[in-house]
Amino acid sequence: MRIKRRKNDGTRDGQIREELADILRGDSSGTPVCAPDCPTASPERCSRHCPDILRILSSDPENHPLEGRIAPLVYELKRLETFHPCWSCEGHNGPDGKLWKVPRVWFYCESVVHLRVLAGAVKELHLAEKLSVPWRVVLTFSDEDNADTTFSLEPSLDHKRPLLPALQHDVDTIAEHLREMTFAEVSAEANRVTNALRSMGMTAGDTVAIVSPDCAEWATCFFGTVKAGLVALGTNTLLTPEGLRYVLHDGRERVAIVHEALLDTFDQVRGELPFLESVVVIGSTTCEGDHPYTEWIADEPETAEAALTHRDDFALLNYSSGTTGEPKGILHSHADPLLAAELWGANVLGIESTDRTLSVARLFFTFGLGGNLIFPWYVGAQTVLFPESPRAATTVLGMIERFRPTILYSAPTGYAAALAVEGLTTNHDLSTLRICVSAGEALPAELHRRWDELFGVPLLDGLGTAVMWRIFISNQPDDVRRGTLGKVVPGFEIKACDDDGVVVAADEVGRLWVHGDSLALGYWQDEEKTRDAFRDGWYASSDMISIDADGYVTYGGRADDMLKIGGRWLSPKEVENCLL
Repeated sequence: MRIKRRKNDGTRDGQIREELADILRGDSSGTPVCAPDCPTASPERCSRHCPDILRILSSDPENHPLEGRIAPLVYELKRLETFHPCWSCEGHNGPDGKLWKVPRVWFYCESVVHLRVLAGAVKELHLAEKLSVPWRVVLTFSDEDNADTTFSLEPSLDHKRPLLPALQHDVDTIAEHLREMTFAEVSAEANRVTNALRSMGMTAGDTVAIVSPDCAEWATCFFGTVKAGLVALGTNTLLTPEGLRYVLHDGRERVAIVHEALLDTFDQVRGELPFLESVVVIGSTTCEGDHPYTEWIADEPETAEAALTHRDDFALLNYSSGTTGEPKGILHSHADPLLAAELWGANVLGIESTDRTLSVARLFFTFGLGGNLIFPWYVGAQTVLFPESPRAATTVLGMIERFRPTILYSAPTGYAAALAVEGLTTNHDLSTLRICVSAGEALPAELHRRWDELFGVPLLDGLGTAVMWRIFISNQPDDVRRGTLGKVVPGFEIKACDDDGVVVAADEVGRLWVHGDSLALGYWQDEEKTRDAFRDGWYASSDMISIDADGYVTYGGRADDMLKIGGRWLSPKEVENCLL
């Protein structure tokens, strides 16, 4: 990287530019440039969004010297990437017209000392290769007399590179249509969705339901909803009419975006949704008053201002599968998906911009939404979405051959179904896969062994919950122990406890407790269950686990599935492993 040295004109502006250039010299973080004023940067705004940054910057310099503040800032800067309210596809054209930038993270610097600390932390991040995309450093001088400075980081991506390289757009497998979309095109369409929702009078905190199979419009509607400061709810496409009615009524959706393939189910309950005001249909509709998606966004601008949200504001509403009663609404903030993208997607999976993902888990699952949309978006990778049912192994194998993904997300049942296909290795080319991920249920050791012997690429088993938004216990590409879930992902804490919340001994089965920054905000409209499950920053799960002396975790099943025989807990998984 070359740092352009600007002429030092003797002013504070010039001195700061010179000093920043010296600090960043030799790393890859980009060229310090002078930019227009940031409309959102101010001491008041940044203290709201960046309290930890300001706390560290304002530390007593005698007790906390400059060098001692770099390490904590490295951590906080990565956290703050996810806290910026514009994380959902804030697109900009670069000065050369070729760059498309994902959201900027702004910091208000009250002194040159603040700037030194921040620049040092940025350099440390790049030297340690902890940032997955290049960053530019931008200085804003808001007042020539006072020369107050705003420091900005801008990750950059090529706006012409496809995010969705060959996206199947229609559920009609006979009349097949492919829709390829670049990052810039997704951003522009998402902005149109944002503007269209605002034109309907939607305000912060309102919920938008996405009732659709995986398709391009799912992605653009999701990003557009979150950018508008609204709450996005992706509904399970396999729900019965009664199940759909429950979720949409409980979630209090004012707007439902429904794919034509699911209109028959939706039409059976739309008259029972008192909070529903508007319906947008992806495809054609015969119901008077519905808004066809293409017409709904046609006249809207391709640019939109992101809502002024806080990192803890509601952004996502997911519903549990209802295995322990009625489905529970699980609220997540703007920060949670990208915390998961960094802690597991980048740090464990190692997803990179050269990857292409394909997921058997649909986008309405956090497993699918994270792995097949948020994580690729986070690093600038590509994703393939397909609306067909993934239950047929031949369908999934055909998608792998056709679209050549490097990362596959599935469940043990999916891998077992693939292994059962006749002529798997001779009739199907899976050579592009570099890593596979299994979640949703425990992966039997024997099934794991058979997959390894056939393909020889890492198959990572792990455990996540919708409450934590993503996987928090996982095997790693270079550390796989069959029959276990792996170890706790750095950034999370776990423990196995008895019924009284006391930690059990190593190798003993206990109830899983987990703590981490991506913990949900609680259960939607269910204070009693929230108090029972969310305890002093921990989530007390119904999953049973054991942790050995080396930290490897073995899954024991759900608490209500366990059997106590001869004084010890026995899980269905142990029986299954014996039968395999």
